[in-house]
Amino acid sequence: MDISNKSSPISIDNHLKKNIFDDYKYVPKEYRELASNMESQFAKLMLDQMNNTVERSEGENDSATNIYRDLLTTEQADLLSKNNGGLGLQDIALDQIYPKKFRNQANLNAYLEQTNQRNLMIQKTRNQRADLDTITVNNKSESAKEISHD
Repeated sequence: MDISNKSSPISIDNHLKKNIFDDYKYVPKEYRELASNMESQFAKLMLDQMNNTVERSEGENDSATNIYRDLLTTEQADLLSKNNGGLGLQDIALDQIYPKKFRNQANLNAYLEQTNQRNLMIQKTRNQRADLDTITVNNKSESAKEISHD
């Protein structure tokens, strides 16, 4: 009996991605982005230091080449930190800022509720400031009219 057509082998990459996804399932998006950005910044710093060890000729040190090299290094760092689970620093950063013992549905829901309440308060404050600005502008306009009539 040939079972090769009925099932496919489990890919190690898919298994690792599934475990990473499961590990981050209850981590808020902002924390995941922060950890990912920290890993990218570290990778860029590491690549910059590596690039500094390479001797350059006179023509390779103009500003346009330096800008291009910096952009290239930034892209390389992003790719390095995002492919195949990155360097592993994202896991370390997440363990520090959002420990595994807090990674559950209840804590995620509480975080999301708190974030929503904070955003509503911010929006309310902005609306109040806009109302005060409108009142202030109207009062200044009325004062200017009264002065011009006198």
